This record gives sequence, structure tokens and C-alpha cells, in this order.
Amino acid sequence: MNAPRLIGRVLAGGLIAFYILLPLDIGFPTVPLFGRPLNSAVFATLAVFFVLAVQSPAAVLSHLREQYSIVQLAYFCILVVSALRTASPPVALHQSLLYYSTFVLNYVIFRYVTRRYGIAWLSTCVVGVGVVGAAVGIAQAVMGFRLPIYDAMVAIPFALDYTLSNVRAAGTMNNPIPYSLAMVLVIPYALDLKQTRSRVLAISVVLLAAGLSGSRTGFLIVAAFASGAVAVYKWRALWMLPSACLVLILLAQSLGGLSAVPENSRVSYLLERIGLGQESEVSRSSARGIDYRGLALAEGIREIWEDRSGLRWIVGRGQFTAASVSEKIDPAYNTVDDVFLGVVYEEGAVGLA
Repeated sequence: MNAPRLIGRVLAGGLIAFYILLPLDIGFPTVPLFGRPLNSAVFATLAVFFVLAVQSPAAVLSHLREQYSIVQLAYFCILVVSALRTASPPVALHQSLLYYSTFVLNYVIFRYVTRRYGIAWLSTCVVGVGVVGAAVGIAQAVMGFRLPIYDAMVAIPFALDYTLSNVRAAGTMNNPIPYSLAMVLVIPYALDLKQTRSRVLAISVVLLAAGLSGSRTGFLIVAAFASGAVAVYKWRALWMLPSACLVLILLAQSLGGLSAVPENSRVSYLLERIGLGQESEVSRSSARGIDYRGLALAEGIREIWEDRSGLRWIVGRGQFTAASVSEKIDPAYNTVDDVFLGVVYEEGAVGLA
């Protein structure tokens, strides 16, 4: 393997590991830039992009002219304009930069590396990193094993009395929702592995980790991927059914067994999350947060529906404005806790699209 190929694959693989295995949003050091904190994810992406651009500037920059990159650039400009309307423009501009680096510069990096140095290695790399990330969540939820780097969530004020932090696996991201999504996103790459045993093992592990997160978002994405797998692989996808049943058995056993639902808080809560279980002691202790979420959701929908401003329906009210919805319910509650409502409220129909 020549040096440029090795450098490209190492940088791309390292970027995958950086995003999946490190708690970039909470608890991971930022990089100081002109007196302000820069998200480490942005810094890592910019660093890799710079190295590859120096290595082959024409080939790398050509991907910025693709239709996808141009559309995303237009949306990035909308985010910038929206950021200038917020109460804290520097913070909102930072979030806009994070969006662009994540969905455009990362795209350019992997587009360049895979087209120039092959794509066969990518699935193995993603699955390997994903399985390591899944192991962290499984260790947290099943064995109670903790790593300091992933425990920042329990240190923030709201989480000090957050009983569910002992029930849901937050994994490598200090948040069960993006962690579950990251685990499920490993599945298409796992389907690309050549060996059946490797596919079954990888999918079983990431599904187990996603299930332990208790995130309903993960279940929705799994259903979408299952439909896509049948459409793409047809009869081959049916061979995955036994592994899916195995995952359910492993999940039930790791949680203490379905027969222990009344006694096992993790089982009852996770089943309740998808509408199958009885109310548990853990969920009763978190009833306040659940009530707040419902009230904030209703208030946000009411505000959007009653707003007659066509511009706000199209581009939203600006970044971080969704916090005002929840603060009407309780001044200490600053999230609508629903990603789709948050996007529609802040970025409008364009953001949702």
C-alpha cells in the first residue's frame, strides 16, 4: 500500500472513530479559537480536510461543486442568516459551522478517499468502530461498568436527580438518543460484510446496544433499514431474521428476563418506552420530565400552527429559540425534547426537508 493511500485511509478511519467513540458534545475538551471554544468535531474535520486538500487540492475541492454540496451550502447560508437573528449569534454561528463540517466537509473527505483509494475497507472500519462503541453501552447497562470519559452527563445539574441515567445506556455520546442512532447507522455497513457470521455478530451487538438505550428513534430507524434491506437484498435479507430473534433473546436475558418485568426497572422501563410494559418505579420517578415533554410538545405545535408568518413557516424562528417553548412550562426546563419539533420550530420547513 502506497503512502498517500495509507494516509487517506488512516485519516478517514480515525475521523470515524473520533465521531463515534468520543463524547464530543458533553464532557470532551473544546479547542480554543480566538478566545472562543471550538467544538472538537469541527477541528478534527477541518484538520483532515486540510491535510487531504494539501495532498490533492483539485480532486478534493472538486467535490464541493457537486449538487449535494451546493444544496447543503445554500442551507448553511440560511442557518447563518438565522444565527444572526438569535440572542447569541456567536453560539449559533458555531452550530452552523458544526452542521457544515459534519454534513459537507465530512462528505467531501469520504467521497475523495473512497473514490481514490477504494471503498471495500470502509464497511470493515465502520463496523469495527461501531462494535467497540456498542460494547461501551452494553458494559454500562448490563454490567454497570463506568468509564470517566463517558460520565459527564451525570455531572450536569439536571442529571443529578435523573434516575433514568441508571437505566438507559448513554454509550459513548452521553445521550441515549444520538447513541442509539449511531449504533443503528452501523447496520447498512454490517450488511456489506462478506462473512455471514460477521454480519450476524455485528448486527446483533449494535442492535443490543441500541435497544439498551431505550430510544424510540432507534426503533423507527431499524424499521426503515429492515424495509430497505428487503428492497435491496431481497431474499438475502430474510437470512437476517434468525439473528434478529437472537438479538431479542440476548436483550431480554441481559435485562433480567421478561418474566421479571414487575421487579426489574430496566426491563419495565424499556418495554414501557415502546408501549409494551407496565409502569415502573423508575418511570414514575421521571413522570415530571415526561409531563414537561408532553406540555412543551403541545405548546410548540400550538405556536407553529397559530403563527401566520409565512417566512417563519419556511425558515423557522432561528437557532436555540425552541428553548423558549419549554421555558414557558418551567423556567428551568430548556428543551422541547423532540428533535423533529425542534427542527421545524427553529429551521422551518426547509430545515425539516
